[in-house]
Amino acid sequence: ALPAQAVRGGDDAVRLTFRSITGSRADAVRVPDGYSAAVLVGWGDPLWPDASSLDTRGLARGALFEPGAAAAQERQFGYNCDAIAFFALDREGRRGLLCVNHEYTNDELMFPGRIGLGREGAAVLTEWCRRHPEAARVSLAAHGATVLEVEMQRSGWRVRRDSRYTRRLTGTTPIELT
Repeated sequence: ALPAQAVRGGDDAVRLTFRSITGSRADAVRVPDGYSAAVLVGWGDPLWPDASSLDTRGLARGALFEPGAAAAQERQFGYNCDAIAFFALDREGRRGLLCVNHEYTNDELMFPGRIGLGREGAAVLTEWCRRHPEAARVSLAAHGATVLEVEMQRSGWRVRRDSRYTRRLTGTTPIELT
């Protein structure tokens, strides 16, 4: 269902019309009147029924340094989404593929003791990577893109974790460019 502010254009495309919201420095998601926002999928959420979830409570104790953390991340939703595209699988647009880019990671938020990529110099970074080999693999696994099948239900949008379309592309996924 389209919001009351949505109208169909002459080319049958949906055009959204709403009153803009004022700028804010509040740490909150804000949307125009008549709209709502909800989290559909977040970093570390499992993409398949047999994948594990990232335990974000373990980040401060170094959970991403542990062996297997990168392999788990390859089966989880990636980090820092900045481009999202929806491709409808039905005429109504109630089912489709959500393609999400995972642009970059924030070492200082993912790994205890990190001050951020490139701020400490090459020698310090090299030594840190030697001490924490899983961290580089986790970072590569957190980058890339995710393709999810989503569908609208009465309660809102949901991810279909059993979809044949689900894909996770990471910094180590072999690809062919032609």
